[in-house]
Amino acid sequence: MKNDSFLQLKFIATPFKYWWLFISFFIVVGIFFGINNKVYFSYIEKEVSLFELVWPEVLQWFIWGIFCPFIIELAQKFPKTSSSWLEKVKLHVPIGILFSLLSMAIFAYSRYAIGYLIGEEFLWTFSKNFMRSLYDFQMPFMMY
Repeated sequence: MKNDSFLQLKFIATPFKYWWLFISFFIVVGIFFGINNKVYFSYIEKEVSLFELVWPEVLQWFIWGIFCPFIIELAQKFPKTSSSWLEKVKLHVPIGILFSLLSMAIFAYSRYAIGYLIGEEFLWTFSKNFMRSLYDFQMPFMMY
């Protein structure tokens, strides 16, 4: 039996070739989070449609599905195996912050645009969506 490490898997070794796999996975994760929101809203007896709760979650996770091949490629190009952990942190913390801010900006704009197109009753502006995302900055940063 061949001993392959996790990084030697085909979809990790060539992430752009399997971009659809990452996006599909993150869409499924978004659906699960949306359903979780529905369960919560049912528990507090607030009437919100499943669609209203699922599509923002799917959108947010879809963005990370798009980012995932880029992040894997970046991690493969800059492993710096001989460098110390501090040097790795110095490299990946700023990049993680940039990816997080970019994901939040894309989400905020897309949330506003899609909400406008589907005629959402309660529609936040781009800036309100972005500021709300900044409140939860630690989540996208940990995603990176």
